[in-house]
Amino acid sequence: MMEMGRQLFQIDVVLCGVIVAGLIGFLLDASMVRLERHLSRWRTAT
Repeated sequence: MMEMGRQLFQIDVVLCGVIVAGLIGFLLDASMVRLERHLSRWRTAT
């Protein structure tokens, strides 16, 4: 989608793709942090 938008000079499509990709990355990072905290409760805080 982003590549076709770039080729057709549709900046709105490219910008929307960048925002969606960033949002997905942020949500994946946040979920991995929560999963890591949950799975490593047995560790002591140092």
